[in-house]
Formats: sequence, C-alpha cells, structure tokens
Amino acid sequence: MAKGTHVPQPELDLDLDLGQTKPVWGKPRPGPDRLDRLRRRDSLPLLPDTYQIILRLVGEERTISFIRRFGGTDARFPARPAPDHAMVRILGPENLRSLRREFGPLEIHWPAASDFLALVDARCLRRQGWSTRDIARRLYRDPKTIERYVKGMRLEKPQPMQAPLPLFDAQLP
Repeated sequence: MAKGTHVPQPELDLDLDLGQTKPVWGKPRPGPDRLDRLRRRDSLPLLPDTYQIILRLVGEERTISFIRRFGGTDARFPARPAPDHAMVRILGPENLRSLRREFGPLEIHWPAASDFLALVDARCLRRQGWSTRDIARRLYRDPKTIERYVKGMRLEKPQPMQAPLPLFDAQLP
C-alpha cells in the first residue's frame, strides 16, 4: 500500500428502532427477521394453515394423502366431480361437498409442505427401524435435521420371524 493512500471505511448507519448498526457494504448483521428465523430453526415443521380445515374435517391420514397429491399446485374443489375424481377418492364425496361450500369455486394454491411431509416420513421410517443416517439419505435431509424430527421416539425392535408353517408334514392316507 502506497504511503498516503486512504483505505475506505464502511459508513455506519445507526438504526435507532432496532438498536443495531448496519454497514453500508459487507455482510449485514442479523436483523429481526433473521433472528426470528434462527429462533425457529430448532422448531419442528408445522402443517400450513391452508390445510387446517381439511385436517379437522377428514383427519390426519387423508390430509397427508391430499398434500401428497395436490401440494404445490393450484386446485379448486369441483362442483360436480366424477366418482373417480382424485379428490373424491382421497376426501370422500360428502367431505368434498362440504369443502366446496367452505371454499367456493376459488382456485387455491396448496403449499407443497415438503418439510412437514419429511417430518411425517422420518417418523414413519424410524418406527420401522431405519437409522438416522439412512432416513437422511432417503429424504434428502441433513442427519441433524432428522435427529431433531425423530427426537424422543423409541425405536421399535423388529418382530422376530415366525417359523414357517409345515407344508409337507401332513400324513397322507
């Protein structure tokens, strides 16, 4: 560096509402949004609010089937669905009619809820005896995330194999 060369220093802007300084250039310091995200990082994924009505109406198993089929898409509840319509098969005709009354003809964006589904799948695989590392590979998640998802779950021991039925021990007359 040549003698007399001035090195620029970042200007500091003091944000009095937050009590934090923010450099004009460089990496910004965590603001309130980032701090909230960091606090929520250790929490478990929740089912998006959009699905709460469906959950109350049809239960957990059918709601998860609905998310797997329609999550991440725009869909509406049809007024006169065919008996083989996917929503009729998943929700049932009576439940579909009541959801149609609730939501009307609006086309709704159904969130993908991939984190919630990963939580459900991780717990299901853990109950089947899968290791954390294998679950993480299967669900494309970090092993630490899977550990958080399955924390507190007891690993069920696999059921012992039963002896096969005797096929050729019967006495023939």
